Amino acid sequence: MKAIYFPEHGSIDVLRYGDVDDPQVQPGWVKVAVTACSLNYLDIFSRRGMPGIRIALPGITGGDCAGTVAELGDGVSGWEIGRRVLVNPAHIDDTSGHFEMMGETRPGAMADYCVCRADQLIPIPDGVSDEDAAALPVAYATAYRMLFTKGALKAGERVLILGASGGVGTACVLLAKMAGATVIAAAGSDEKCRRLEALGADETLNYSEEGVDTYAKRTTGSLFRGGGYDPKTDIRFIFMAEMAILGSTGFSREDIEACLKLVEDGTLKPEIDAVFPLSQGIEAIRRIEDRAVFGKIIVKPDAA
Repeated sequence: MKAIYFPEHGSIDVLRYGDVDDPQVQPGWVKVAVTACSLNYLDIFSRRGMPGIRIALPGITGGDCAGTVAELGDGVSGWEIGRRVLVNPAHIDDTSGHFEMMGETRPGAMADYCVCRADQLIPIPDGVSDEDAAALPVAYATAYRMLFTKGALKAGERVLILGASGGVGTACVLLAKMAGATVIAAAGSDEKCRRLEALGADETLNYSEEGVDTYAKRTTGSLFRGGGYDPKTDIRFIFMAEMAILGSTGFSREDIEACLKLVEDGTLKPEIDAVFPLSQGIEAIRRIEDRAVFGKIIVKPDAA
């Protein structure tokens, strides 16, 4: 089969497009003929290499995958060949706690075929395109979890979205507006800010011209902010300002299904920047790496 792969970790120059062995189907697993794969920064991090995460080489990225069931492993029931499916890229073994992620800890969907456990399959409704479905898991389900599953966002609340022009960012803008919130969207250029306004943002911030901390202090008058992966603050500021700090990471199957339902009923339309054939997949990844993208980029096998 054809795939975008990397024989070693490194810059984008290590990526190759060519033939690799078809994945083999184990008992309890299924083989999926990929029809659409959406890109994320996961694809870049995995290729560069991440401390503590071992990736078998040659590596194939692509965590988000829509496709059709091509082969059933022994013991798989409830699915038929040709069924359109969306793959939940994350899998956690409830007994051992072992975590796997497609395109990261095991081969992903930047290829003609991929394999996954049968319980990772989610049926795609007839009214949802493969491209829209593939855009959902990593970006939209993560945004949904942040805003609703964890954040309990309600109509009338104000939301500041950082990095709003990317996959998760545009998802947050669309979902927050859907909920009736007032959305302030931050991006790094005037052009991206204009596109965010067109997407529905009530206000935009070009953080290359004004820092987010400066903006927050100017508009709230009393907000004390820290930042970075190891922020330092004083707990007195948290209780005096009655702040709430919530952590949210990744997504669940339920978050993916909730987003899929929103697309099915017409409430949500994923923002897709461009669609590339797999043979041009390296250029598609370059667009992500260069931040020359607004929303999601989709890669489709040439045969699809």
